[in-house]
Amino acid sequence: FKIAAIYFESGRELLGHSWEEDPDTMLRLCSEEANARFAASDNIEIMNMLVDEVMNQPIPVQDKFKVSTVKIKSALAVGNLHESLDIALGFCRKLGMPVPKNKPVSKLVIMKEYVKTRRALKNRTAEEIACLPKLNDELIIMGQEMLQLANSACYLAQPSLLPVIQFLMVRSSLKHGISASSCVAFTGLGLFLCAIFGKL
Repeated sequence: FKIAAIYFESGRELLGHSWEEDPDTMLRLCSEEANARFAASDNIEIMNMLVDEVMNQPIPVQDKFKVSTVKIKSALAVGNLHESLDIALGFCRKLGMPVPKNKPVSKLVIMKEYVKTRRALKNRTAEEIACLPKLNDELIIMGQEMLQLANSACYLAQPSLLPVIQFLMVRSSLKHGISASSCVAFTGLGLFLCAIFGKL
């Protein structure tokens, strides 16, 4: 990853560190270099600079997805759980997803969200769920992956919010199709059913 970061940096230098000539290439170079530096734990200051540079560009929110994930993972790595949760949920809101705020929720709210999820399931069997179409909408895939990252922070920072987010992911999968993040969603639903209702 360190060698990759050097090559990405060289690419930015060839563009004169400017977004004017080739903004698409500059976006990819900055995003990939930020990700490589995080993966290699190499020069985190440059990583943060690249993340901020992309975030400050007047580009669509989906183009900021990669650096947003880097920022979330970086916050998780140093224990800034609420910051990572705020970033993930904020990104989902910018995509137009109806996500909750980063604050504790009551048992009543959790049960309401569970009832909504049960209705969406409509007594589908595991086989029927497995045969749902594949999710192809890029924006919804991004939202699902953001909610998956939010799961990691919720477990310790905001545990009452965890089932609500997992229920959202389940309903999204049922409505739009199955993705890699759906595994996390349905696993979370299963754990909730086992822990609360004793269903196996």
